[in-house]
Amino acid sequence: MVKGRNSPDDPSLEEYWASRRRKNLPETFDKMSINLAARQKGVCPLCQQPLISGAEYEPDSPREWAAWFSASMKPLQKHHFIYRRDGGSDNRNNLRLVHAECHRQQHAGDHRRAAS
Repeated sequence: MVKGRNSPDDPSLEEYWASRRRKNLPETFDKMSINLAARQKGVCPLCQQPLISGAEYEPDSPREWAAWFSASMKPLQKHHFIYRRDGGSDNRNNLRLVHAECHRQQHAGDHRRAAS
């Protein structure tokens, strides 16, 4: 809770509000996710649909990407292009931002392929 007349518009509290916003960011809002989304031009590589449903444009700035993510009701996850078990890393070049449902379907398909 904000006490008294503390306001996000008060220049003396600028650092406090910036810190508070950083603490409350959703997981998919981290810097790497924003960079991945920008690199992918806002498209899930598994289903080829927009990462954020209803988005009609590609955001121009990190702040717009952040607003775009926070407006999304569909969870997003990082997916390894080359799985770690196969020698892949957590390096940004090996990650893709995907819909959580697409991620589940991708891994369900992995189990079916391994069983055959």
